[in-house]
Amino acid sequence: MLAVVVALAAVSCAAGEAASTGGERPAVRLEYYDALALAEEHLQAGDVEATLDILTPLIEQGGNAHELALLHDLASTAHAERDDLQGALRHSLALLALGPDAPVDLAAAARESIPRLYAATGELAKAVEFMQAWQREVANPPRESFIFLAETHYRMQAFREAIPPLETAIGMADAQGATVEEDWLTMLFAMLYERRQFERALAVAERLNRDFPTEQHRTNLISLRWKIARLPAKRERPQRPTAAPAPPPNAR
Repeated sequence: MLAVVVALAAVSCAAGEAASTGGERPAVRLEYYDALALAEEHLQAGDVEATLDILTPLIEQGGNAHELALLHDLASTAHAERDDLQGALRHSLALLALGPDAPVDLAAAARESIPRLYAATGELAKAVEFMQAWQREVANPPRESFIFLAETHYRMQAFREAIPPLETAIGMADAQGATVEEDWLTMLFAMLYERRQFERALAVAERLNRDFPTEQHRTNLISLRWKIARLPAKRERPQRPTAAPAPPPNAR
């Protein structure tokens, strides 16, 4: 739960900050700015209830898209702070439902947080759907988004769907000179093995044994080599004999 809270806090904007990078947007009325500033003070002090007591009546009262986006963004963070992830999800979805009139950066933050909130609340299929939609909207989806998809598919036991994004994330890390986590390789090995893709699993087992030498990885490597060596050789399918062409009718 803490990871979700941290992720939401990282993307949540301060109440008084500008919320769009381009185009006209409705002005935020002073009463909303004052209320948002007070609500954020309560949130920073750890008083979530006081924060929501300020935000909830204003949300029910309504306002323009900019005002409502700021209110829903802060309310989502407040709910996450008290581990009410359903509440956090509800406000993030409400922010997104404001459409193109919502400030660009707040809408983008909501799109990024919604998949993780769905996953945290157990709605894995929706988590995948929203993350894939978010990936299509951004120019270069980050490596973490592919790890998220792989882990979510893994939780769903959808190994065939989990393998490609995990391999993509590992390839990105290698290309960027970043660390490839042991957990990623271990998950990839387990899924390839489960799907009986033993040759591909062997390459992963060799890398695990090389980069993260442990007795378990060494045992897995030896076992897999032994298993592959004893698999029946693939036999070439015999070709059907082609019939000789029939002689011409007048042939003697």
